[in-house]
Amino acid sequence: MDGAAFASCGTSVSYTGLSSGTHTFTARATDTSGNLDLGGTSVSVGVVGPISTSITSTNPSAAITNRNDFTVSFTANQSGGTFRCSLDGGAEAACTSPAAYAVGSGNHTFHVIATDQFGLDDPNGGASYSWAVDRTPPISNFTVNRTANNSITFNITANEAVSEYQCAMDAGQYAPCANPATYTGLSVGTHNFFARTVDLAGNTGNGVGPYTWTIDPPVTTTISSTTPATSPTTSTSQSVSFTSNLGTASFQCNWDGAGFAACTSPASRTGLADGNHTFQVRAVDQWGTVDASGGKSYSWSVDTTAPVITVGPAATKTSTSITISYTTNEGASMQINWGIGANTNNVVAEDSNFQTGHSKTITGLLPNNTYSYIVSGHDKAGNPYVSARRTVTTNP
Repeated sequence: MDGAAFASCGTSVSYTGLSSGTHTFTARATDTSGNLDLGGTSVSVGVVGPISTSITSTNPSAAITNRNDFTVSFTANQSGGTFRCSLDGGAEAACTSPAAYAVGSGNHTFHVIATDQFGLDDPNGGASYSWAVDRTPPISNFTVNRTANNSITFNITANEAVSEYQCAMDAGQYAPCANPATYTGLSVGTHNFFARTVDLAGNTGNGVGPYTWTIDPPVTTTISSTTPATSPTTSTSQSVSFTSNLGTASFQCNWDGAGFAACTSPASRTGLADGNHTFQVRAVDQWGTVDASGGKSYSWSVDTTAPVITVGPAATKTSTSITISYTTNEGASMQINWGIGANTNNVVAEDSNFQTGHSKTITGLLPNNTYSYIVSGHDKAGNPYVSARRTVTTNP
């Protein structure tokens, strides 16, 4: 065998365990006289190894599908063999590649085994392919998380594994979307959201929704009135009324830089000291977003102290006039009550100059006569001042 040394053998010889490939067998005879057939006879035989089975393709190729048709192609490593196929553990039957089947929903297994030309089966038991048919659409749902006026997030869920999430906004069509699906920068007004899912088999579920919500305009703040409304003022209390463009807004107030704190309209303070004061208010929408402009402010001053005459009032004179001049420690108006002798019934009307330097001339007087005068007025807050009565005699 295969060029090995000749050895005595019978007229029928068997060999087993030969390797794959071509083998050559040679035999020669010797007669009873011992004469040897010098040439003998030879034969070459091809030997193949065990047959094996392979599945080469499936249609559909996905491990889970919504199709109820199935086609499978298979082959063996040897020609001349045959195949037996079975589906879902059923009886094996002769088959050829490709093999086609109609199947229902559920899990399925296809099995094929090759048999060589000598009737020997694939010693490895053949080849198998398993898949599942799912024709039931998924059931979808979502939850909503909204933490700002113009930002909203939808967490989409399904009752089975999902291959794709799809969303639709307002009148738009469904399109693939991320999960969670977050939307920002939406226009002011009402919006609607829908969602659906596609399962691993490709079944598209029915949409769920709409979820409807409203985007408000950005929150703004308005100071509508202050009491008192003048500045400076003699009032040691202040009341401020304010509003927002959103009926759901809340407010934060800050008096004289003490810090913002929750407040309602009107906001009031009493016992204010003389000096400058500032009130700030800002609206906050229902999601906690503060008026982007910073809100509104109102500044005023409290003045409860009357003006003080610091110089005068002194009068210069002619024979027919007197000029009364003086200064005050703050801007104030000026009025003169005057008359001949002790009389001060005549009035030079109060001005509204609110100056610290004051001077007015009274003309048409009689020479060498004594006149009385009193000066008075108010500062801008309305605090009054008045001088003592003084006299002056005109020149002869």
